[in-house]
Amino acid sequence: MIDLTSFERTCEQVRFSVHEPYAEVASASSSYSLAHVRLTGLQVTSTSVPILHRALERAAASLMLDVLPEIYVVAQTEPNAHVFSHGSARSPVVVVNSGLVQLLRPPELEFVLAHELAHFGLRHDAQARSQSMQRNAEISADRVALVACKSLTLCTRVMITMASGLPMEYLGLDIDTFVRQLDVDADEAARRWEFQSTHPALPFRLWALLRFSHSDVFARLSGQGMDGLPLEQIDDQIDARASTMHREDDAEDTTYATALAWHSVRKVLQGGKVDADGYSDLVKKCGSDYAYHVTAIALARGPEAVAAQAKRSLQRLQDTHPELARKLLSA
Repeated sequence: MIDLTSFERTCEQVRFSVHEPYAEVASASSSYSLAHVRLTGLQVTSTSVPILHRALERAAASLMLDVLPEIYVVAQTEPNAHVFSHGSARSPVVVVNSGLVQLLRPPELEFVLAHELAHFGLRHDAQARSQSMQRNAEISADRVALVACKSLTLCTRVMITMASGLPMEYLGLDIDTFVRQLDVDADEAARRWEFQSTHPALPFRLWALLRFSHSDVFARLSGQGMDGLPLEQIDDQIDARASTMHREDDAEDTTYATALAWHSVRKVLQGGKVDADGYSDLVKKCGSDYAYHVTAIALARGPEAVAAQAKRSLQRLQDTHPELARKLLSA
């Protein structure tokens, strides 16, 4: 059985959950990576890099993290950052390139740091099973970062700055023009997507974040009440537009396993909870990665969300592999 922290519950409430079960964020190379950054980078403290340390403190506080993660700066000009976990306690370690610190202002750095911590909270694996899963991971992490910073204007500044490579003093905030860059020929977009396949294009990420800002989940988490579109409806809109921009790369076994996991958790969900026996059955039937993923969302969003995900996953399976859909329904 799993017990979600406040941070993990927030992550699961906003997850772009079209089809993205994940393994742990830690990998076999994590210990080497930590040793490498400790030997080649600079550990960020309140005295070594105070601006970046304060940004991390604010991001961690917004996400209700109890312990401040380790963070390092490495001498790399590309504006980028990543996170991995270390040790048996899965402690997060954030690595930020110096080019990112030089490009962004402190509030914008908060968004990026919250985004990286979201990957940790969502248990995203850098070696995800498919490119579409990695793209979905970025959409989910952007949502958590928006909940943390509570400013669409700030998120927009980060996206436009990252796309242009220009500091904000050179830029205006023309959201419509930036998003309209998505209006290209579908075949051209699909070809281009293959060269940037693990991350959605930045105009698409901003569009997806704008759609999420209209959801009932974001309204609730940002203190704006309960009004908004159902998150499942918005996820479908985002998935539909994404499908026109890249060639589908989901494997047959992944599509079936996802549908099986959603339908299995629906059967063991009782009163909004999954007991220890039910969770054990899920692990045996679906594997630990899928069992954790669907159970976490069930606990964070409730039975209605599970029913919607089960319906969506079955429809995807029927559209792509109808024989497997019949197998699932007859089981």
